[in-house]
Amino acid sequence: MTLKEYEDKEVICYSKSSSFIFKKEYLLQLNQYVTSQFNNKNILLLLQIGDTTVDYKESINFIPEVKMIIESGGSHQFDGIEKYFEHIGSFMEINRPRSKL
Repeated sequence: MTLKEYEDKEVICYSKSSSFIFKKEYLLQLNQYVTSQFNNKNILLLLQIGDTTVDYKESINFIPEVKMIIESGGSHQFDGIEKYFEHIGSFMEINRPRSKL
């Protein structure tokens, strides 16, 4: 698990205006969300080829039939993600579960 290396260390948030200590209990909580079933229409995969933490090819092979945005360069943090906020918001709105009244 790649997050284990952050256990009990300070992690800087995306906005860089705050941080938190990544606790072992967070790893245990995340393990509760492991699934082998995906609804591919609900997944938008954002990848940058420059990610040295996760090989983008592994992600593509793991869930090949999802909507993807793949950029050259970048990092594991997906540098410049803010330019996709509108696109991400639209994707989430389109795929939001509707109540059945």
